[in-house]
Amino acid sequence: MNGKITLAVIIIFLIGSVVYGIALRGTVESHEITINEKWIKYNGNDAKYLISDTSGDVYSIEDSIWFLTFDASDRYTQIKIGETYNTKTIGWRIKPLSWYKNIIQIAN
Repeated sequence: MNGKITLAVIIIFLIGSVVYGIALRGTVESHEITINEKWIKYNGNDAKYLISDTSGDVYSIEDSIWFLTFDASDRYTQIKIGETYNTKTIGWRIKPLSWYKNIIQIAN
């Protein structure tokens, strides 16, 4: 019986991960943004790279397993305040949950 419960939990997790990944891929957007501010938000041992544009929108720069981007630190350090960039983002901005659109690609 315990093995069946474990298997059910694993199957539900896998299905949920696939559905979440598909939904996340559906949120890919392109933005041209001019950087107003950039900072790092610390939460214990975790850090989140954040930027705001001149319109007041806030974005995060994080690694994404779904898009195989594992260079968040590099993307963050290449950004200069006052510069304009073409970006691709994924995700949603949900303020009460502190969710940000994630910049997965950035270029001048």
